Amino acid sequence: MPDVPTAHTFIPVPASRPEVPVCNAQPAERLAEAHQQFVEHWGRMASSWGVPRSMAEVHALLFVEGRSVNADEVVLRLGISRQCLDDTSHPGGLGHRASHPQQG
Repeated sequence: MPDVPTAHTFIPVPASRPEVPVCNAQPAERLAEAHQQFVEHWGRMASSWGVPRSMAEVHALLFVEGRSVNADEVVLRLGISRQCLDDTSHPGGLGHRASHPQQG
């Protein structure tokens, strides 16, 4: 009768395994790289939907940071001009805050 695997059967591991790349970067560096990749991919994806790429990248940066980011940091991190950021955050854009009437 052939051997039937059970919960206690050990499956041999092949002698030659494919090489797994080892990342020697520090965790903070890897996280920063992942954030940058997310921002870039989000910008490309959103531009295919008709959303301005810079607006999507600002949105992605704010999302991954999870904190308030000032305009100078956004400009520096995304490599966009201050005018581009201002255009992105004009009323009706990303930075628009809706006003809510006071309830009395």
